[in-house]
Amino acid sequence: MSIEGSSTGSLRVVLLHGNLDIWVKEAKNLPNMDRLRRYKKNRTSDPYVTVSIAGAKIAKTFVIDNDENPAWMQHFYIPVAHHATVVKFVVKDNDRFGAKFIGAVEISTEELCSGNMIEGVFPILGKRCEEGALLRLAIQYTPVGRMRLYQMGVGNECEGVPGTYFPLRKGGRITLYQDAHVEDGTLPSVDLDDGMQYIHGKCWEDMADAIRQAKNLIYITGWSVYHPVRLPGYMKTSDEETRHFFKNSSVQVIICPRSSGKGHHSFLKKTEVQTIYTHHQKTVIVDAEAAQGRRKIVAFVGGLDVCKGRFDTPKHPLFRTLKTLHKDDFYNNCFGTTEDDGPRQPWHDLHSKIDGPAAYDVLANFEQRWLKASGKRHRISIHRSSSDDALLKIDRLPHIMGLSEASFVNDNDPESWNVQVFRSIDSTSVKGFPEDSKEAGRRNLQCGKNILIDMSIHTAYVKAIRSAQHFIYIENQYFFGSSFNWDSLKIVGANNLIPKEIALKIANKIRARENFAAYIVIPMLPEGNPTGIVTHSILQYQYKTMQMMYLTIYKALVEAELDGQYEPQDYLNFFCLGTREVGDGNVNNNTKEEDAPQVEALKSRRFMIYVHSKGMIVDDEFVLIGSANINERSLEGSRDTEIAMGGYQPHYSWAKKGSRPRGQIFGYRMSLWTEHLGSLEKGFEEPENMECVRRVRELSELNWRQYAAEEVTEMTSHLLKYPVQVDRTGKVSSLPGCETFPGLGGRIIDTGFVIKENLTI
Repeated sequence: MSIEGSSTGSLRVVLLHGNLDIWVKEAKNLPNMDRLRRYKKNRTSDPYVTVSIAGAKIAKTFVIDNDENPAWMQHFYIPVAHHATVVKFVVKDNDRFGAKFIGAVEISTEELCSGNMIEGVFPILGKRCEEGALLRLAIQYTPVGRMRLYQMGVGNECEGVPGTYFPLRKGGRITLYQDAHVEDGTLPSVDLDDGMQYIHGKCWEDMADAIRQAKNLIYITGWSVYHPVRLPGYMKTSDEETRHFFKNSSVQVIICPRSSGKGHHSFLKKTEVQTIYTHHQKTVIVDAEAAQGRRKIVAFVGGLDVCKGRFDTPKHPLFRTLKTLHKDDFYNNCFGTTEDDGPRQPWHDLHSKIDGPAAYDVLANFEQRWLKASGKRHRISIHRSSSDDALLKIDRLPHIMGLSEASFVNDNDPESWNVQVFRSIDSTSVKGFPEDSKEAGRRNLQCGKNILIDMSIHTAYVKAIRSAQHFIYIENQYFFGSSFNWDSLKIVGANNLIPKEIALKIANKIRARENFAAYIVIPMLPEGNPTGIVTHSILQYQYKTMQMMYLTIYKALVEAELDGQYEPQDYLNFFCLGTREVGDGNVNNNTKEEDAPQVEALKSRRFMIYVHSKGMIVDDEFVLIGSANINERSLEGSRDTEIAMGGYQPHYSWAKKGSRPRGQIFGYRMSLWTEHLGSLEKGFEEPENMECVRRVRELSELNWRQYAAEEVTEMTSHLLKYPVQVDRTGKVSSLPGCETFPGLGGRIIDTGFVIKENLTI
């Protein structure tokens, strides 16, 4: 229990950091909210209940139509990391144009900190409620410190992440990729345990080989896919062209817009889902050669779309490859330029290949999505039959191994992996979730107005962060959340727990006087117009998140009386990537003077390396890679559809080794750091040590000065300190003399007015 020194009336603000076990059972004597509505004759309320804390909704029951005495009997097990006075149960009446407030029940967080189960019948308070309106519920809080699940380390032998749709699968193999391609000799070798060396994967070559060698099926999902699939080296984006190209062939294409489904969404919510959100998963699934002449399923999962602009290497060239490697693959989405002038926009990403039982869960996800999409006739472009007959029934094909046969690695094999597949998706996008919302708990699904939601990617992130013992390394295209704890803009609804969980992990380690560090790599700025409203909003949310995290850490330092010895950046640092190329003197400049950003880019020979990664490494023993960004769009479950894999090697864990594991995940992180920092240093092997934190920050600051300087010099090290200043008290401000992004404009920190909307969060 953690109690803050503030209060609201007689209620104290308490930090609940743990899990809430909640039962919403039934209500009695609710008012008839429909009696004055002409279009609802002979009807009464359609009630449901939302549960919130600190203004953030954390649970929602299904809607029960036309019932003043509804019985939900729904169970929720919810992670929380919120400062609040109460947990609030709000009873609402569902309506086609939104929802009407009926009344509320509040449970004191201070009372919850006793750890006792609070259960009973509580009066519902509201203007429309008469005496006798009651809500039966039960709620119990368990803090993180009392939960053994989070004390064993993230890679210890267990059953994986509990409470998810897909279980942990044992006996597989994982290949980890950085960027679309790594040329031989580009990166130095990394020594692993047992005399092994880390092998740098070649993602698009492996993907191309897998597609060429497939004999029975090739299933692809993507945010964008284009048909000239020459891997590596040439991919463009044009879904309609892809659909047209495969017309009258055996390849079936569905251009599938995000649908809101039927359910009980309001008109505004349905419109929002259909116009703002996307299908964002990126998977390639094929059959591959197995033992004894049989076939097996292999799946690629990660951040790379099979489309234009994604092919890159750890060198991340700007100009030198415009006429060679990137001749037909030029891409820059920040300002108008061409392959004749440049610069191109370098692209950094993370991806993986799953070989083993978990690949069959990726296959199941594709089948569920295909069956749902092919059953929709509105606004869907389909060629040939798109019924379930288009999918292979692998259980009827004896030459293709089934899930039960797919574990081909012995548990004693040190290179074996345990892997789990996670998603953000709801029942409007998949076929196969239970028809009855009451069955949500049985499949570990959340409920939202009679749609079922799989938000296991968020669950996996929270579990891994809470279990971390030494360090966290994140690369992500976006990083903001926990808005319920920002100093302002709390109502924007960026309610994912990840930033707050990281800050609380560091705070707890400070109080325990244990080493711990978090390294977070994000883009210098979002794609698009650097001065546009979308970029402005995202950067402001990002700033609010940073400020919240650093202040949490500073308060822990003060509490531990360590603020004179250490500062917040000794534990948490944000970085971005950038590069510069010295010109050869033969610059072809066809730009006009009014194209200021491009003119400046040609002169300064610099540009950001766009971080499109969506991955996390914890303690060198657990890795999570997928399509999900760290924002509400990707993690809430009913917005963008996402998929990720989380895995570890049981032989290479702190628990198994009794010391730092040096398996494939260690090699992967060291390879990434070598790409970003230009060389390997012995100290990089222990990221949690203060010496390593300060060394990496020192190098990133040197790189930033080189990137921002007037003089053009060749950059071989790309990790830049994110261009903000953090003082010893955790206050985040602009770097002196660098309030805008060099050469691009746009304020790095902009605290101007932002309206609440769901496009950017």
